[in-house]
Amino acid sequence: MKMVVVVAAVVLGVIAVVATVFVAGYFHRVPAPAGFDMPRHGLWGGGPAALFTGTIVEEQGCLVTDSDDDPSTVVWPARYYLRVNDGHLEVHGDGRVYVVGQPVALGGGQYHRDELNGVAPEAATTRCPEPFWLTTGWGE
Repeated sequence: MKMVVVVAAVVLGVIAVVATVFVAGYFHRVPAPAGFDMPRHGLWGGGPAALFTGTIVEEQGCLVTDSDDDPSTVVWPARYYLRVNDGHLEVHGDGRVYVVGQPVALGGGQYHRDELNGVAPEAATTRCPEPFWLTTGWGE
C-alpha cells in the first residue's frame, strides 16, 4: 500500500511540473526586438479556418501579408516570437522557423480592430494598421 501511495505521489508531482512548464511556456511572451511590433492572441486550439498563402513582409516594424488587394497585419499565437538573425527577421513557433519574405501558409482569418477586443486585446491597441490576419498557426 505504501508503494502505491509513493508511486501516485511521484506521478502527480511529474504531472504538476509538466503542466507548469507547458502553461508558463504558452503564456510567456518573448518581447519583439526593438523597433518591431508583434501583436499576439491567446486563442487556445481554435479560431478561424481560412488559409493565407503568400509571403509576409515587414513594413514600418509590423509584419503584414504581402498583398496588393488587402494587406493585413499578422496577429500571431501567443507562443510565437520574432527574432533578428544575421539581419533576417525570423518568426519562431510550434517548432518551426519562418524567415520573413519567404513563401508561407498561415491558417486564420481577417478581422478589423473593433473585432479584436475580446480575442486579441494586444492587437486592438497596436500601432500596426488594420485589417488583421489573426493566424492560428502554420498551414500545410
